[in-house]
Amino acid sequence: MSDSVWHALVIFTVIGLIVEALVLVGILRQLGVIVLQLGPPRHGEVEGPEAGTQVTIDSLRPGVPAVVLFLSSGCDICKPIAAALPAMRRSYAGLQLLPVVVGDDDPATHAYAATLGGDARTDLDTLYREWEVPGTPFAVGVGEDGRVKTSGIVNSLPQLETLAEVTLQSQPVPASAELLTLDADGRARSLDGDPSKGA
Repeated sequence: MSDSVWHALVIFTVIGLIVEALVLVGILRQLGVIVLQLGPPRHGEVEGPEAGTQVTIDSLRPGVPAVVLFLSSGCDICKPIAAALPAMRRSYAGLQLLPVVVGDDDPATHAYAATLGGDARTDLDTLYREWEVPGTPFAVGVGEDGRVKTSGIVNSLPQLETLAEVTLQSQPVPASAELLTLDADGRARSLDGDPSKGA
């Protein structure tokens, strides 16, 4: 074979290896997304706002723990999480859930926000940038004191539920709440030992 044929074969081989490498990288990236979706929660990492950061958002009710959930209309992983928001609201009635839709100020963004419920916000892009949120879906748990407790990527409903649980942990019992236990006869008794307070 002539030198020109060898050069052509080498060039075709190199091009074939480059194409194969690109396909392999694409497959690995796709598998990485799947693993990320199924993996453990990634909350509490360096990304997002630092724990203890004071949060001031006008629609957050004072004294009520909250999860600020960043979503976007073009995010495929966001879709099952967005669909689960009604169930999350029922399961975590003591937790305020605030969806924040990030993206361009266009009809598609506002339409997507409308599907999430009346409390969804489209005007908090500054908060998204200020907190250096790496992408969507991303959640920030805010304690009843208005400070960040945890934050992180939530690629599945179980991850969002775990972040909600962490947000609700260590919430003090209201002073008006009465702790009851059952005595040996099955009657409610106050934990301070006074049976007259039981039912």
